[in-house]
Amino acid sequence: MKTLCRWLQVGGALVSFSVLLFADARCEARAQTPSRESEAADSSPARNYWNCRNGFAACDRTKLSAPEATALAISLYDRNVVDCREGDASCDRSRLTPTESHEVAVEDRKRLISACKNEIGPCDASTFTASEIAEIALAKRQRMLEDCKYSPGSCDHAQLSAKESGDLAEASRERNAAQCRNGSEDCDRSKLGEKDLAARDLAMRDRNMSDCERGRDGCDYSLLSQSQGRALATAERARNYKACLDRRGYCDLSSLTPLEAAAIARAPKATW
Repeated sequence: MKTLCRWLQVGGALVSFSVLLFADARCEARAQTPSRESEAADSSPARNYWNCRNGFAACDRTKLSAPEATALAISLYDRNVVDCREGDASCDRSRLTPTESHEVAVEDRKRLISACKNEIGPCDASTFTASEIAEIALAKRQRMLEDCKYSPGSCDHAQLSAKESGDLAEASRERNAAQCRNGSEDCDRSKLGEKDLAARDLAMRDRNMSDCERGRDGCDYSLLSQSQGRALATAERARNYKACLDRRGYCDLSSLTPLEAAAIARAPKATW
């Protein structure tokens, strides 16, 4: 007589059921109520070790085996070192070795300098070296130049040198020229020079030609040059002939030349 016992997890608890080849009550005897099984699982050595690893109150260190206690001590120690290096409030510096303390101090200083460079939080420059102060000043000036380049309205031009003002003016002119070439609404034509105007007009004509070739709504036939008009007409004639010949797509029979119409008339017709 054989009995196969199985366990099914329902709502976080283990419930037993049996698959019987012959009637047998042994699985029933082995079954526990959901609350008892859940309690057994929570008090298991593996669960206790997991609770200790994750800092849960249910941890009972007195129940850890020697290898578990050692692994837990290593894990907690390493976690504290990481917390200290990252400036976490949970850091316990009293547990660090002199070497680790030095490494953490270096990371602290890097964070402080970074905060001063980016003007994030309070900045105490009283302990900085001359080179660190110069590094922070350079970072602040570069950030100011970036603000002037991309947010001209908030730029303090009085702090700019003549060269910096010239570089920003050139960058602004090129940015406006690019916006005009790309058809952006932010384009200010009044600031374009002759070359920029010519480049804008050429870009517009090329963009319009592309729209016309693809049948897009943006096509303006009045803007086509004579050569563009001829090229477009040639392409359209070829497309129309192929559509009529293949009997696929829009076909304008009235646009066909006598030779094209005759060729289409002689072509074998599809049988489907």
